Amino acid sequence: MTKIIDLTAPIDKYGGKVGVFKLKSHIKEYYEIIHEYLFGIITPFSPDFKKHAYLQSPFEMVYVIAECIQLTFSTFNGKLMKVTVLEGYKGYFKGIINIGMSVTELKNLEPALVYDEQAECYKYSGLKGLSIICDPYDRFIESISIYIEEWDEEEDFYKIEKIKKGEW
Repeated sequence: MTKIIDLTAPIDKYGGKVGVFKLKSHIKEYYEIIHEYLFGIITPFSPDFKKHAYLQSPFEMVYVIAECIQLTFSTFNGKLMKVTVLEGYKGYFKGIINIGMSVTELKNLEPALVYDEQAECYKYSGLKGLSIICDPYDRFIESISIYIEEWDEEEDFYKIEKIKKGEW
């Protein structure tokens, strides 16, 4: 079955998905999308820049889809652990928050969002698995990420080690 990439699909934290990309799904489900991707050092001037992947760390492989979606898979279990949308993505979170929105507008619409100094992003108090990163100079949303909730256990070294090993 062909998976259609919809750059206007909602960012659904509660359902754990952005369009056809669902958290904790296995990389093999996206074979038809990523099988032609180049791996390694790719520059924006490379002819295949739009189709590339890179190793972010020994336990994270990132595929860049349509220049505005980043899929981060665990190298140990092959499961999707994070979906990040960037400039060019037209979908919304909760129907109101999108890439390019000003921080002022974001705070007015969602006063429950708090800035996490350590992670340098906005998060909802009590809601795990979502981060909103704003450009520090222009003060606009530059990325929205949904990720496995286990990743927010950053205080617990043992749990973080299990995540790195793909044990989630």
